[in-house]
Amino acid sequence: MRVTVSGLDKTGGLSDSALPVSGSLAPFVANGSTGVFDSGAGTLSMQLTAGAVIPTCVESTLSFTVKNAFLSKVGAVAAAVEVSGLYDFIANNGSTAALPRAALTGPTVLRSETQSRFHVRRIYESNAVAGALTTIHVIVRPNAELLEGSVVEISGLTGSPTVNSAELKLAGAGAGLFLRQAGTWVQCSGTLTLEVAPGMRIPTTLDTEVSFELRNRDAPQTPVTPMIKTEGADPRTAVQIFARAMKGSVLSARDVPAFVTKVATESNTIQTKPNTITFYLRPNFVLQGGSVITISGLVGSLTNSTGRLKVFGDIQTSFANGEGTGFCDWDRETQTLRLTVKEGARLEEGCASVFSVDLQNSDKCQSPVLLSFEASMPAEEGAVLRIPKSKGNGLVFSACTQGVFRVASIGESQAVVGSFNILTVTLRPNIDIPANSNITVTGLKGSQMPTSQIEYIDWCRVAWEPDTCTYTIDPRLSLGGRVRIVDPVRLTGASADLFATECIWTPYEMVKERPACYWDSLTLATFDACGGVVVLRNRLTISSASPTVFSFAILNPTSSSTPKFPRILTDLIQETVLDGPGVLSGGIEPVWELTRVAGSGSVAGGWSLISLTFRTNVILPVGQLITVTSLVNSGTPSGPIPLAGQHASLFGSSAGWSQETASLLLTATALVPGGVDIAVEFSLHGPSSLLPGGAVPFISSSPNPFLAVTQLEVASPVLSATELPGWPVLRISDGSRVPGADNLVTIEIRPNVDIESGVELTISGLQGTQSQLGPVQLTGPDQSLVGASHLDPCAGTLTLTTADTIPKSRPVRLTLRLVNPPAPQTPGDRGAVVLQASAPPTPKSPAFFLPPAAVAGDVLLAGGRAVFEVVELRESTNVAHALNTLTLRIRPSETLMPGSVVTVTGIPEGVHPPGQTGVPLSGDGAGLFCGGRGSFVE
Repeated sequence: MRVTVSGLDKTGGLSDSALPVSGSLAPFVANGSTGVFDSGAGTLSMQLTAGAVIPTCVESTLSFTVKNAFLSKVGAVAAAVEVSGLYDFIANNGSTAALPRAALTGPTVLRSETQSRFHVRRIYESNAVAGALTTIHVIVRPNAELLEGSVVEISGLTGSPTVNSAELKLAGAGAGLFLRQAGTWVQCSGTLTLEVAPGMRIPTTLDTEVSFELRNRDAPQTPVTPMIKTEGADPRTAVQIFARAMKGSVLSARDVPAFVTKVATESNTIQTKPNTITFYLRPNFVLQGGSVITISGLVGSLTNSTGRLKVFGDIQTSFANGEGTGFCDWDRETQTLRLTVKEGARLEEGCASVFSVDLQNSDKCQSPVLLSFEASMPAEEGAVLRIPKSKGNGLVFSACTQGVFRVASIGESQAVVGSFNILTVTLRPNIDIPANSNITVTGLKGSQMPTSQIEYIDWCRVAWEPDTCTYTIDPRLSLGGRVRIVDPVRLTGASADLFATECIWTPYEMVKERPACYWDSLTLATFDACGGVVVLRNRLTISSASPTVFSFAILNPTSSSTPKFPRILTDLIQETVLDGPGVLSGGIEPVWELTRVAGSGSVAGGWSLISLTFRTNVILPVGQLITVTSLVNSGTPSGPIPLAGQHASLFGSSAGWSQETASLLLTATALVPGGVDIAVEFSLHGPSSLLPGGAVPFISSSPNPFLAVTQLEVASPVLSATELPGWPVLRISDGSRVPGADNLVTIEIRPNVDIESGVELTISGLQGTQSQLGPVQLTGPDQSLVGASHLDPCAGTLTLTTADTIPKSRPVRLTLRLVNPPAPQTPGDRGAVVLQASAPPTPKSPAFFLPPAAVAGDVLLAGGRAVFEVVELRESTNVAHALNTLTLRIRPSETLMPGSVVTVTGIPEGVHPPGQTGVPLSGDGAGLFCGGRGSFVE
């Protein structure tokens, strides 16, 4: 079938070309989703590709892009849409028919009422420092797209000494839109010319921003306001925008070089200790390679003069001297730091550059000092641009502070006898504690964990979540058995990554996995059980600016004891008592803190999803058994069943089910944390007949620790049945009512139980169809749920065998192709359409049956005629000579079959495709048409 949109007449002066289309129909347009554009007749025609249809009573869209006429076409209007060819395939004789011509609705299009211009044309500069490089930012947005080959000219940038260049580099988000990401710069006229690169376009919906660097004059001048315009050689693609002044002025060169920001801070004020001096510098222009920054006034440091003073920070590789990259020069005698910017590097003007050096504090208490900053940078022709010496902000090198802890506290996760206990230490010193310091926690006597060797199935890793103040135990099994570990206690927490990771594992080396949170690390410390001491070494500096939190797990005493009150000390801070209510008392017995069960699904014989949640006050070891009993009235055969839910992996994602004892057995394959709600889910078949009450299950745990049998709180009925199997949704509808035509029949079903694979669905009451005996063609979003199909036209039955589960959670839609009767018939001629489902029992499931039910709706009545119910054409812009996307919306009353041609008529003179090769189609229907393109014919 061919669909024609007319009224697009009098387009001339162009050779034949294909016009791409898009939209819901485009994938089914012939010739690669293209249409034939006839400029003489003013029409665009699109033909449905083989195997494609436009379904009845469904709105479909097609979009295609043209170039508006250069001059206004106020009187023009696209007149109509028509369809020729097959609107439906007649099974008996293959005859064709045409839909009546339909006038277009919606606003008038293709009038070219607005002239092209730049909506946005802003310009500004990064600095106005005399003699310095300044970054010029240009932001534009035209009201018509500028296609490849378009030329943008910015003129009037006078006064810059930057020499002529055919490759003035561009930066910014829009740089890639232009040829070579560069422009042509002419110094005498101050003109920059940019060409849109192949395959690119300047959009109308977004601002396009580019930037480039020019050097300011070495003396102030009146700022200039440039002009901007566009042009191009190809009339098909060029949009002419006449020159207009930009908004903004640049190149004034009114400021002198300076540091806008010049701040110094320090990390340590203790005598003779290492002190990290951090500098924050922001010049008011770019400091390029070869620039020298001099910082003076660093009085009292004990660090000897060196050319190998290491620079730290994100920009450390921006500095270099004779010793290599990342070094600077320190002169103790002159108390001066000299940093040279490496060739090819630069310190930007827009934000502070942050870097640090380590210098040793004085051995005497002294008044803090205020530093001085200056800089020099080579410019063109031997000139030097200088930042004069001036005082900065921030006092350093007082060296008069004693180290103390502002915050020092300890807490524990649980006091259950013999269980794992997570001790959490929170520290905030008044000074920074440098890396590789010794940090010692004392007073931890009473733990049953030995000093040098710990024999356990495995340790546990704890992830500290500071946002919620919770711990998540993430167990890890070792290589199939008991592991001997030398001197480790694993550290975690918001600051655990600060501590060293070295440790010896015997006889196996464990994989050092990182937890999910980036701030945690599998970190180790030494534990001395006799002295009750944990010793740590921090890998990174512990900051005085915020609290440091770390945690480690040891074993509680085997019996109740007096709480312990540990102390902490470091290389710089004397022993301090850790605040807290005391730890390692071990005075609580193991109990169930929460037991709850909930069921879903109340249809007899259907699957029931059961949610089990429990919480204990103790960590359960690997091998611990958890038994749920009294799960009565399930028809599920005995055997393993899968576990799901948040914590299923703690039990190997599987459980053992016994139909004889009506019980479920969970075996811990990893440490099960205490104090955490453990949630798992599993499915069992419900009762085969109505049973409103449901089961009342119990839970217990053994062997050690033993948790007594406890009745589970029933949040919602478990294994109850209050509803018989049925079909809440059961509908059927025609795709065509033309006698003898192909008919896409749609059936929509939703059972109230899941229908598994291998179940037969039988649809009866399809008498009168002229389709042949055997399989039928199935389509639709859910066709993969059905495998085999078989139609018996004499009996009027269709049998479908499920290949996957048909869910009860949503309606399933299937479309099948049947041939209508040769003459109209009434529902009374063949009776109602009926659906039923059945399957024999399997080793995993009992027998399945859904009783017959009448399907709502009538099909195969074969009476009706074809018309367009909706036809509308809209445009994206009315700007003269701009790219204009036209969107056609149609809805036929009957199915449009392969070979149909859609034609838009009435395209005004001067409108043409944007390229030589074709007019692509787009939209949700574009693929219906051959090649996704339309043709343009002179």
